Amino acid sequence: LLATCSARNARQGAWRRFEKRLQAIRQQPAIDAQATARAFEAAARDCIADYFNLSPDGLTRPDIERLLRGSAMPAERVQRICDLLDQCTALSYSPAAAAPEDPLQWGDELGRLLKEGLAS
Repeated sequence: LLATCSARNARQGAWRRFEKRLQAIRQQPAIDAQATARAFEAAARDCIADYFNLSPDGLTRPDIERLLRGSAMPAERVQRICDLLDQCTALSYSPAAAAPEDPLQWGDELGRLLKEGLAS
């Protein structure tokens, strides 16, 4: 029972920390698209790792897919989350002028998808 409560608290804490990080990223003065994408990717990876009580270091896309699918998250949602993480990664290594979309939109979508999948 204690382990179950502890795991539940850790999961709830992961989501609260993620929401706070998203707010902080959005409230930063205009930073470049690359930094914004990096910040959103790091926040999402940390949230997923925290939710599953893992270290974000070395957490790969296949790991994320396996974890999210194992939590009964729909395959389409898992795929979109992973696609957004990939887009953030790609932008963080490319010129900011190459950004086809606003990374703030990616962050908003990541937040919504993770909330629907993990916080419920």
